[in-house]
Amino acid sequence: MFMPADLASYDVDGTLPSSVVMPSSVDELQECLRTLHADGSAVIPRSGGTRVSIGNVPAEYDVALDLSDMPSQFEHEPGDMTVVCDANVNIAELETALNSAHQRLPFRVPHMSRATVGGSVASNAGGRLRPRFGGIRDWVIGMSVVSADGVQTKSGGRVVKNVQGFELHRLHTGAFGTLGLITSVAFKLVPLPRASATAAMWFNDRESATQATALIAGSEYELDSARLYSGYAAVSTVRDLSQDDGYGSFTDGPTGNYLLLVKLAGSPASVRSQVESVRSESGTLPTLGFVEVNSQDDDIWDYLDSSTYDGDLVVSASGMASDAATLMRRLERLLAQGSYANSTNMVLDGGYGTLLVSIDSIDPVDASVLLEGVTTAAVDCDCSYLIERCPSDAKREVDVFGIDASLETIMRRTKQQYDPKSILNRGRFAFGI
Repeated sequence: MFMPADLASYDVDGTLPSSVVMPSSVDELQECLRTLHADGSAVIPRSGGTRVSIGNVPAEYDVALDLSDMPSQFEHEPGDMTVVCDANVNIAELETALNSAHQRLPFRVPHMSRATVGGSVASNAGGRLRPRFGGIRDWVIGMSVVSADGVQTKSGGRVVKNVQGFELHRLHTGAFGTLGLITSVAFKLVPLPRASATAAMWFNDRESATQATALIAGSEYELDSARLYSGYAAVSTVRDLSQDDGYGSFTDGPTGNYLLLVKLAGSPASVRSQVESVRSESGTLPTLGFVEVNSQDDDIWDYLDSSTYDGDLVVSASGMASDAATLMRRLERLLAQGSYANSTNMVLDGGYGTLLVSIDSIDPVDASVLLEGVTTAAVDCDCSYLIERCPSDAKREVDVFGIDASLETIMRRTKQQYDPKSILNRGRFAFGI
């Protein structure tokens, strides 16, 4: 189980482990953790690695716990509309299997082709289905976890009617592996819509774009998603859409700096009616164009989502939808003062009140100053924030979680109860826990 490896691939914020552990079963994982707990080793677990950048700089990092060899099986019960998955199950592969039974996960996380169930749940990963279904935590009905000292515990159940007892799985969802390591998860599922369509509208000014987003998101459409994109990724997509639909090149015309994508779902007749209604509403708005994306709409969504999660600096903020829109305006002004306006992408989720800001490349020296401006603006706009990625030097000067200080005492007590030796992700969670 203890094995040599290319340690450089396990780097976390410029810190390398002394060794790597790769268990291939739950029994081996329990044995590893018992040994590491007895030694008091500082452990950082990882599998798909899509969310490993989230966290404060490690206080210590002795062992990388690589979970990529762990089991990756799942049991789907179509009649109960539930699925029980090993934590190492790939999200994209699971979704494909569920779709064949006309069911789906009620969430869609970034980088699905690499993301795993365990990492997505542990980090409470967001996604574009939240306006309709809420967060991952709302759909977890059961969970198995191995504690820091190697003891396996279970909570909830495999089907909805059997769920009982304390919902400890809610505690581990979003704990970033600081209280225990998830080994399996049971989810409630939702039906795959009989039909869906994506409508695209683009705008030249933020005010018109945010007003349109609020109007669509506040309507009674069967919305899977309603997201407003700005930045070079949005401009590139608008250019492709407009050229495909005969609006011509943007070389001699407006740039379409803001792209509103709306995903509609339901019966075929309902979707057709909704698309026409959105098209009609777009005629009352100062849009530069309207397109119904008839094919490869998921490719467009996935391209835009990946573009906004891959920057050197990525910050997400959450609040009321109006507050998130105000924050977007504040940050555009802030970024216009520097040299980052042309390397920034933003995503405003009109139905859920979140704003994601991503800057492609940033000088580490400037990162601290810019982060201070971004996080201060978020707080001023009554939004919580999470710094999902930033240069390590800048990260040493902030708490990336931005959690209210009133919660520190209870969070420290919870950590002490579940991981008294603090071997799991030592120093990486909020308040340096």
